Amino acid sequence: MGGAQAVGLGWLRKDNMNLRIQLAGIDLAALQSSLPKTEVSGEARFTGSYDHPQLAIDLNDRILALTAKGDLALDHLESPKKLMIENAVLRYADSEASLRGNYRLQEEKLALTGQFAHLDPAKFGAVSGRLNGEFNIDADLASEAVVDVQFAVQPSVLLNRPLTGKGMLQFVPRRLRNISVQFNSEATELHAEGSLGGVDDILNISAVVPDAAQWYDQAHGKVTAQGKLSGAFDDLALTLAADSTQIKVSDVDIGYLTVTAESRLSGQFPFLIKANIDSIQGGELIAQQTELAFDGTIREQSMKLRSSGTLQQKPIDLNVMAKGALDINTMRWQGVLSELSLDGVLSAKLQTPMTIDAKGDGFALGTTILSLNNMNVHLETLQWRTDYFHTKGELTQIDVAEWLAFAGVKNNNIQSDVILAADWYLTQQAGHREGVANIQRKTGDLKFQIPSQTQWLPLNLGQTALRVTLDGARLNANAVVESNGFATLNATASADIPDGRYDLTMLPFKAHVTGEAPDLSVLTSLSGSGIKATGNLKLDLVHEGTWANGANGGSLIGSALSYHDDLTGIALDEGIMKIDMANNKIVIDELVFKGGRGNMFINGEVDLLTAEPSAQFSITVDRMNIIRSQEIFLVVTGRGDLAYDANGISLTGNLKTDYGNIRYRDNSTPSLSDDVVMANEQKRSEGTAALAHVEFDVDLGDNFRIRGYGVDTKVKGALKLRALHNQALNAYGSLQVYDGSYHAYGQKLHIDRGIISFLGPIDNPTLDILAIRENSSVGAGVTVKGTAKRPTVALRSELHMSSNETLSWLLFDHGTDDIDGGDSGILFQVFNAMLAGDDATTLTDSLFGGVIDEINITGMRTNDGQSTQVVTVGKRLTKDISVALEKSFNGLHDAVRLTWRFVRHWSLNGRFGTDDSSASVHYSIRFN
Repeated sequence: MGGAQAVGLGWLRKDNMNLRIQLAGIDLAALQSSLPKTEVSGEARFTGSYDHPQLAIDLNDRILALTAKGDLALDHLESPKKLMIENAVLRYADSEASLRGNYRLQEEKLALTGQFAHLDPAKFGAVSGRLNGEFNIDADLASEAVVDVQFAVQPSVLLNRPLTGKGMLQFVPRRLRNISVQFNSEATELHAEGSLGGVDDILNISAVVPDAAQWYDQAHGKVTAQGKLSGAFDDLALTLAADSTQIKVSDVDIGYLTVTAESRLSGQFPFLIKANIDSIQGGELIAQQTELAFDGTIREQSMKLRSSGTLQQKPIDLNVMAKGALDINTMRWQGVLSELSLDGVLSAKLQTPMTIDAKGDGFALGTTILSLNNMNVHLETLQWRTDYFHTKGELTQIDVAEWLAFAGVKNNNIQSDVILAADWYLTQQAGHREGVANIQRKTGDLKFQIPSQTQWLPLNLGQTALRVTLDGARLNANAVVESNGFATLNATASADIPDGRYDLTMLPFKAHVTGEAPDLSVLTSLSGSGIKATGNLKLDLVHEGTWANGANGGSLIGSALSYHDDLTGIALDEGIMKIDMANNKIVIDELVFKGGRGNMFINGEVDLLTAEPSAQFSITVDRMNIIRSQEIFLVVTGRGDLAYDANGISLTGNLKTDYGNIRYRDNSTPSLSDDVVMANEQKRSEGTAALAHVEFDVDLGDNFRIRGYGVDTKVKGALKLRALHNQALNAYGSLQVYDGSYHAYGQKLHIDRGIISFLGPIDNPTLDILAIRENSSVGAGVTVKGTAKRPTVALRSELHMSSNETLSWLLFDHGTDDIDGGDSGILFQVFNAMLAGDDATTLTDSLFGGVIDEINITGMRTNDGQSTQVVTVGKRLTKDISVALEKSFNGLHDAVRLTWRFVRHWSLNGRFGTDDSSASVHYSIRFN
């Protein structure tokens, strides 16, 4: 027996025995080929009398990891004779079963009780678990055997879930009767009732799963099932029906699902499985009705799928048909996908049938053509095995706009009619990989729309292509994008792919990008926000590392750069730039702009390793005309900071004005409405400004002037200039007025004192001004309050007098008592004042360009009693000296008058005329 040994020791006597047999290497398969191979060792001991023999065994099998211990006794003297089984224990791996009982020899009846613990069904080819329980067996083996079994499963584990249960059944030849089984796992219940094996026998089965999450943590919902097994064991029929409500698997919701199955567990195992789903919803996909059917035998099968619903709220219909055959010996399935069609927002149709060849170690798809929307997929082959992969094909008519819309990418300011084409080839075998993928533009262009405009700007795409090659572990990529008139970019990249990994996000690579934008004005015109930039940029960048981590280097060179912002008035010209990138930092080697006769120097660096992009640069300005707008002209010297973060670009600094002025245009000057656009001119929109924040503290120095709204004056003080995102430049601060004038009622009045305050818009400051006529003996003048656009102007004098009297002193420097024919003069002056615009440019200024300060018409009576009108035209040479030309209508009283007011109430007057000449000293005082 192939090395088996049995050695006996002991004695056999007339009235008793004591025999011990040592066993080693016993192979049961050598005794009976149908038995498993074993290697049994151990001891069997026979003791007692011949009428009451006893057997004790202690055996183990090394191959099966099985041990058996037990005591058996046979009593021939008792009636009926019994074979007693006492303390029998069977162990297999960690499992253990123990039993006790007897077998009555004459009656052929068996009675056993036992327990089992830690029983693992996986050891017997079933699911894993650890079962505990007890059982009772009563068997009548006479004539036709009848075996009754009862069992109880005590707290156990099956498939990592708690399990309890109980049941009973009866074995008779070729039948199971009186089956009543119940199992419980948490809230899940399984019941089986009936008989099985007879032609008319039926075993009813039912199961309830209140929540599918008990068995799969990504699923939720209730599942119920009913079925039955019927017929003889050699021709069993199975029917099953299951349904579920409100099932959720991951992010997919299934409303109502029913599954029915029919099969005969004999012959070719014919079967029919149908599934109906009332609702499936996942993201923007909703399938209202889905039908799936499998029909055939274990060797030949067919499949049909029908589904209708909506995708992105648009109707879709899906139809799939396939059939094939299964080789049971090799478990290889070969078939044909004969129909695949999808109608709706995504349209797909299989143009030619596709063969499928699949088995345990891989699959192969044959040549086919699949249309996706307007794109055609030509699949030449796709093969996959554990040691081999190969695919080849091409894509034609890839409509970029169509696929971006399907992906939900939408930009109302971009139009595309670009058509792409692609092809690929990839093989991997025996550790070697090689492949090529190409994508290139065939036709079409991209167009950008300037915000708030109807005009579309074409990108004028030229050569646009991407080529990726794989040779062994080496991956190379080359890309080119040409935009005629905008920019040209060329990029190369390479990487080594170890161990077949294709996760590009974690793959170290080297990349080199070069490019040139020859005319920045074309690019910045897309913003439509009043930003204008010109110049040339050349780019040369390198990267080495992963996408997230790596070293960056290269340079950015700019020439003939300029930047003009209509919103803020900032103007930078004649710029040159040299920026280097190294050690993950961007360093400005040179960035210089000119403005007027001055310069701006910028330096700083950006650390690319910070969590959020940010930059900080210092700015030095030397006598630079930094702001040039309709309202403000500013030449400054000082320092500032340019910063960039997630909120955008900010510009701050402390400057001192070398020279500057604020000049408000005359609102009465005819102009076009803001919504009128001249031909070939782009309308300025309220788009996004390039600067998110501008804030300067400006010391106005000694040479800053404000003109407009009747004011013409120098000012002292400081302003804070500020502009937030998409806002014009605002100003904040109060300025002291000095050496200035205010135009009112046709007169240029000297500002005695005044404050101009800015609380926001530059074009509408708040005025607090006192302006008086030069050397007026009564202090005639005006007070100005309120905003520049809506001022409140009031007449004032040092002495109490009526408004008419004050106006007379303001216009003529004398009261109404001295007016002779003065109505015409007053009317002329008032008319002159009414014609003054918002910048207080009077008719006199308009006619004589500011050379003449005063025109008066007065009446005079001659010695002979006649009267005439005299026109006086005057000009102030200095603050205290003025000269005037008097011209009479009759030509007899022409003269030149010179006035020097050396103190307030005293003046020296000289008159040199055709009628007479005189010199006098005047003292004037006014009493109420």
